[in-house]
Amino acid sequence: MKNKMVKKKLTGKDTEANPIDTEQQLDKDLIKKFEENKEETLEETFKIWDHGGQMIYHGIHRMFVTPEALYIVVFDLSKPLDDHAIVTEANGDKREHHWTNLQFILSYILSVYSHSRILGKNKAKGVDTPTILIVGTHKGELGKTEKEQNAEAEKAFKKIQDVLENKPYEKHVYKYFAVENKDTTDKSFSDLKDVVKELMEELEKDVPLNWMRFRCDLPNLRKEKLLCPSDQLKTMACKSGIVEEKEQSLLLNFLFDIGEIIYMPDKELLKDKVILQLERFVVIVTKFVTVVPPENPSPSYKHAYKQLGEGILDEDLLRHELWKGCIVDKEQNFEFLVALMIQLGFICERKTTSSQNVASTSTESVESANRLFYVPLRLAFKTSSEVKPKPDDSHSISIYYDFKGYLPDVLFPYVVNEFLSKFQSDGFDPKLSCNYAELYLDENHHVTLSFVDFETKKDERKFLLKMTIKQNKKRELYPQACQKALSTVEKTFEQSKDGGRRGISFKRCILCSCSDKKTKHIRELDIFKDDKLLHCNITGKDFWTDVTCYKRLFGVPSGTDTASGAGADSAEAILQGNNIKKLCLTAGYVVFTFISYVTVTY
Repeated sequence: MKNKMVKKKLTGKDTEANPIDTEQQLDKDLIKKFEENKEETLEETFKIWDHGGQMIYHGIHRMFVTPEALYIVVFDLSKPLDDHAIVTEANGDKREHHWTNLQFILSYILSVYSHSRILGKNKAKGVDTPTILIVGTHKGELGKTEKEQNAEAEKAFKKIQDVLENKPYEKHVYKYFAVENKDTTDKSFSDLKDVVKELMEELEKDVPLNWMRFRCDLPNLRKEKLLCPSDQLKTMACKSGIVEEKEQSLLLNFLFDIGEIIYMPDKELLKDKVILQLERFVVIVTKFVTVVPPENPSPSYKHAYKQLGEGILDEDLLRHELWKGCIVDKEQNFEFLVALMIQLGFICERKTTSSQNVASTSTESVESANRLFYVPLRLAFKTSSEVKPKPDDSHSISIYYDFKGYLPDVLFPYVVNEFLSKFQSDGFDPKLSCNYAELYLDENHHVTLSFVDFETKKDERKFLLKMTIKQNKKRELYPQACQKALSTVEKTFEQSKDGGRRGISFKRCILCSCSDKKTKHIRELDIFKDDKLLHCNITGKDFWTDVTCYKRLFGVPSGTDTASGAGADSAEAILQGNNIKKLCLTAGYVVFTFISYVTVTY
């Protein structure tokens, strides 16, 4: 907040909801703080957060996407937008991603849109908030002359604009800039600075004087505490004249929106605590998510670092190595922070027998009581040749979800985490990677989650989350198990709406029977209504897909008894009477399209 805004409020009025006497209202001491020389003023400009573009950081971004902010998406113009992106793994290895550079740019834009709350429109600029700027770097590599460089940059921007057209987040993108990193005199830099300044000034808010009193006291508390009980902050608020509980909540939400605190009362562990030191909190998370094991670790932690490379975190390593020196009052806050990491989906406790729990102390042969945690964000990538998913049969059923452009890589670890936290078994060791997981559901069923991508009949590229449920005893699929798996997956998606955020939208789909090995056709399940058969002639031929199995197993409402013999007979009669290709009528599977891939196995 600029001085001019503060002065306007200081010389204006306090909140009507909490009137205070004239002497307090003038608050001469506070006015003096803002009118002293620049070295001692509380004038604020803005904070800059540099969000890492590497894949491993994507799962952390959601914690720091707030509506009262300006976002700048930066990409390299010298890399063709249609080329597959090169990403960096947790261990530092690089690989080709299944998404293109263009799709990554769009996923960042959609992430800002999905993880921020609705605030409205910047009427002066005609753009929705939060506002996004697109900056392309390395302009100098696009041609020999400035004219050639600008022309190539415009082509890249036009391609982004075309893909954004008619999308709900299109209105959040304000302007595009092409800059040359090595040329500090590039006019585009000054143009970008001017636009940033304008947009930041329009984020200024008139706030009550007593809110400013509270903010003046907050920095001192922040120096002392990483975590603060919300009751303590509310007591501070009362001293500043903010006595109504509703206004206190509004104040904390405001401070969260502008990125000064993390306040998430809808999370059980955070409803009574507030995170004050955001930079320190980032360090705490990245210490186990992004740390690269040392070349020569001490013998005490050599095995623990090896496990971490496989996505398994040892409590002893976390407590005495990774979080060493970065947590104030570690003994007091350690258990809370571990529980918070679990609740936020960053880790999940591994259920093991004592014989499975290998010690991370001086020797591996000594049993240890240390807890072990899965860290889904650290899992390695498996190629399609390594995964080799099996087609569905009468003992399995698959569902796909379509996120309509959202990057499934971000969601996948949280879906895996949800299954691990609910359905672990000592006798089942899950197979985990960042794009494929075989998980325990119950003694009769297993679940497989994985990414799938394929060409559609409409010449589009689809990226989906597939869930396959399989009966591991070669028996009939149980509806209760299928519904339990479906509920677990979709509950994870719904959590993206916590705190009033827009959240992630998704569609349940099935794979149409016209699909073949080369191309697929995805149909939204909602359009089926009470039909038992889904008709398709997208290829010019008639195909029918039976959906009664899906309705029976997953509980989709139907106007008829899908288990009755009459229904099955009539479906068979339709197929025979029309002399068309029969596929999926009795195969017992349904495919849903999701931008992530989940497979549930019996």
